[in-house]
Amino acid sequence: EVVINHYLVSKAKIDKDLNQRFTHDIVTEINNRFTDHPMSTATPSQPHPLEALVNLARTTPPITPAATPAPAVADPTQAQLFDPEKLQAFANKLSAAADQESQKIRHLIQNLQASGPLREFTQTPPAELLASNLQALEHRFPHFSEVISFVACHLRLQACGSARRNACFPPILLRAQPGVGKSRFARELAKALSLPFYNRDLSTTSEAFVITGHDPGWKGAKPGVIFDALANGQTLNPLLCFDELDKAVASTGHRSPANALYTLLEPHTAQEFADEYLPLPLNAKHVNWIFTANHEPIPEAILSRLEIFEIKNPTPAQLEAIAQSVWSDILLEDLPAGHPFAPQMDPSICKLMHAISPRIMRKVLTFACALAIEHNLSMPTQEHILQAASRYSPPANSRPIGFLTP
Repeated sequence: EVVINHYLVSKAKIDKDLNQRFTHDIVTEINNRFTDHPMSTATPSQPHPLEALVNLARTTPPITPAATPAPAVADPTQAQLFDPEKLQAFANKLSAAADQESQKIRHLIQNLQASGPLREFTQTPPAELLASNLQALEHRFPHFSEVISFVACHLRLQACGSARRNACFPPILLRAQPGVGKSRFARELAKALSLPFYNRDLSTTSEAFVITGHDPGWKGAKPGVIFDALANGQTLNPLLCFDELDKAVASTGHRSPANALYTLLEPHTAQEFADEYLPLPLNAKHVNWIFTANHEPIPEAILSRLEIFEIKNPTPAQLEAIAQSVWSDILLEDLPAGHPFAPQMDPSICKLMHAISPRIMRKVLTFACALAIEHNLSMPTQEHILQAASRYSPPANSRPIGFLTP
């Protein structure tokens, strides 16, 4: 071992074109210095071991360092929701606090630490199932066909050139008169795409806390819907539906919901969204948004961030299709197994739906079913429909609901 080490040190200083004589001199010199080493003995017919070592070194190609392995490609079906070091900083800051609110925040931090900083993207169903889901959705909501086509196009874009099928599409605004089924459509779209769904009515508040949460100093403070959907959820791309956007943005001041939306509807700022209750930056840029509104003014700065769809009132033929889908939902979801009702509505009953908005259609048909059961019938009569509709018609001196007129 000593001999080899000594030789290798010497060899490093020798020119590459060593001739055989100079190599022999090196071997002889090393042999003279280490005559007592077992490797110093050799017979005339057998090359000296050190000569063999030198020859091997001359003929052996240089060792090429192993290539550094390429970094692992990030999993396209997940991304980081928050920075764990920043979360730990909040935990350290609150470690000595003993008040009740700090204990609640520490509990949130512990839950986040347990779940980890990564979240999955909800993937759209396989292509064949997705097509079937969207076709069924269009059958139930024929007046939203343009929206369905738009979403389908962006889902195909998300899936191109990759194994991922992240269910993501641009923020959407549905504008229409009341009663056409905007919120119900958003909920059913989430089901078709297998997305978690969160719904908030912005008409009930003039401040942003429903979105951004409360400062912990307020009594009854809690996080907003974004934190709830992302930090407490399992996916980066839930579908959030905010109703009555035009009512919310009418308020002014720094606490207006519009101010929060300016941040959330821009991807580069949404990825650093911070709730006021626990101001940990969260990656909210993958959230799917659907807003609903009537026809009240909305600031251009908000409209420019949204894909706007003007939803027309359903045609008579579309109302009949909607009525049949509502009827199927009632039989499947509201009535017990073994009910006597036929799966298809009578055509004469469907025609009565022309004057009834989708918003109250379910109420009317459910009440009509109750009246039919009272008379041991398997289908409501026209009289039952009219009686049920009169219950939900507005008084003569009030504004009509949906498409019903006094």
